[in-house]
This record gives sequence, C-alpha cells and structure tokens, in this order.
Amino acid sequence: KEEIIRKYNKYLDEKRIELNIERNTQKEILIENLITVEECIKIIQNRGMNFWDKRVDQSDFLIVRIGYGNELFNARIEYPEEGFTIDEDALKKEADKMVQEFKYIENVPIGYSFYDNIVTAVMGNIHKSASFVSNVILQLITFYSYEDLKLVVFTKESNEENWDYIKYLNHNFT
Repeated sequence: KEEIIRKYNKYLDEKRIELNIERNTQKEILIENLITVEECIKIIQNRGMNFWDKRVDQSDFLIVRIGYGNELFNARIEYPEEGFTIDEDALKKEADKMVQEFKYIENVPIGYSFYDNIVTAVMGNIHKSASFVSNVILQLITFYSYEDLKLVVFTKESNEENWDYIKYLNHNFT
C-alpha cells in the first residue's frame, strides 16, 4: 500500500512538472499577444513588424487586452473521481489539490474578444470610460488595417470632443 502511494505521488509530481511547463507556455503566449498600450504606441511610431499584421482569419481576431489578472488555464485535467477506496482517499485529495492548483494562470494580461461579443457596453465615469475605449481603439488600430476594421462612433453632442480624433483615422467609417 505504501508503495502504491509513493508511486502515485511520483506520478503526480511528474504531471505537475508537465502542467507547469504548459502553464508557462500559455502565460508567455498571453504576454506576447496581449501587449500594453505603451507597446502599441511604439509599434505605431516605429512602424514595427507587427503593425497591421493581424487578419480576419486568425484565431485571435479582435481580441484586445483589457487588464491584468488571473486567466483560466486552458488544459483538461482528467482523473477518475470515483472508484477510490477509503484507503486511497488521500490520493484522490492530492489529485484534487493539484487540479485546483492549476485552475488559473496568475498575473497575465486579460483578453476580451469583440468578435465573440458583438455588442459590448462600457459604462461608468465618462472620463475613465473614454480613456478605456481609447486604449481599446489604439490596440485595434495597431494590429488591424483599415481594410479589416472600420470604426463608427455614436455619441451625444456633449461627448463629441472625446471622439473627435477618430475622424482623422484611416479606420473611420464615414
């Protein structure tokens, strides 16, 4: 019985290493794909290699960075949840603990898909909301050409000055 427990714990340790590698890979991809607004500005100013390089047929079409936090780990971890005996209950608890440990990728950029969420509302303080939406627009115009992305703004006259700059963008739909 002790041999079984030792072997199972060794197996879990090996799986933990594999999951850590995969989680780190996913974290690197998120950091690389969901860059900061400052990095977008540099790309535009320097006409970087990735300026207007995203296309409609890519899986991350219209995904923008909206913040930083914990993202669900994209991995399916399976193990038998039933069939453990009372003696093996500690092994099941150890497996449950590992599954919970790998539920999230911590401290990564959080993406939001405007493709999956066709209608999106941003509510709150006008200055914070306008700043947030401007940051989203900056990301979009960094990666998508005016052929793939058109911007249309509907606003009250009193808010028009917040969006006046959009009429000067190639992405403006007039």
